Amino acid sequence: GEKKTVAVEARSNQIRLDDLSECFPAMRKMRPTGLIRLNIRGNGNTDDPLALNWRGDISLNDTSFVAAEHIKPVRSLSGMIRLKGNSLEMPHFSAAIGSNVITGKAELVNFRNPSINVDFNCPELDVDDIGLIKPVPEKKLTKIKGSLSWHSNTLHIKTLSGQVDNSTVHLKGTVSDLTKPVMVLRAT
Repeated sequence: GEKKTVAVEARSNQIRLDDLSECFPAMRKMRPTGLIRLNIRGNGNTDDPLALNWRGDISLNDTSFVAAEHIKPVRSLSGMIRLKGNSLEMPHFSAAIGSNVITGKAELVNFRNPSINVDFNCPELDVDDIGLIKPVPEKKLTKIKGSLSWHSNTLHIKTLSGQVDNSTVHLKGTVSDLTKPVMVLRAT
């Protein structure tokens, strides 16, 4: 059969995410809020929407969403998403999860078989906010830096470091099935 191609372009003023989620039921369970602005275009084969060639920017301003039920909502997420072909990058973002302020950069490569890479910094981490059990006695986790990647339901901890009281901890490892998380970590 004949291949059909499509060209799409979207430009907008700021759009409220909660209004947009009314049009896209898949977004509703994430309960998004905040503002986005679109300046994107794409083209390609209509038979394969994941292979469209995308270009442009999506601006996020004070957005919030629920990533998972056991983690406090991501809030105050701001940054620019740059679409490049079959990938996207966010060269700088800032956000908060509970009392934790996080800055960093992220990229998603290959929409069909996604691989996500995130580098981040967090001055102080409250593990309860991200769904982990607080240590007893409670310890302060500070100066957190990490480089993580995710592909095919496997989380790779390329590097994760921080301080617990006056001790520095460095971790590397893999979580091979996020539906049944078991961590294999190496600490130094």
